[in-house]
Amino acid sequence: AVARVVRSNAFAALEAGAKSCGASTAIGVLRAPAVDASDIDAVRALAHEALHVGNWCDARVEWRGVYAAATLMWVCKGGAKTRAEATRALDVALMLGGPVFEEE
Repeated sequence: AVARVVRSNAFAALEAGAKSCGASTAIGVLRAPAVDASDIDAVRALAHEALHVGNWCDARVEWRGVYAAATLMWVCKGGAKTRAEATRALDVALMLGGPVFEEE
């Protein structure tokens, strides 16, 4: 499932826009072949922070996509310890993630 996220058209679009908002390092971490749940969680935390600086409506769509992708990958890598934790994380990712993965 993690490889599918990284190979998706949405991730490619996210990667293309990441440099303009300072998210290219975060995308690089998610793209790393040996990325683990703790690395992904660090990217989630960074993206969450970026989404909560200033007014929520001014949050960059790229950071919203990074948060959504990282959360999906984190859950797939076993970062969530319970089904409830996974469900909550994915629910928040859907709300904060914006339009990035709507088509897929």
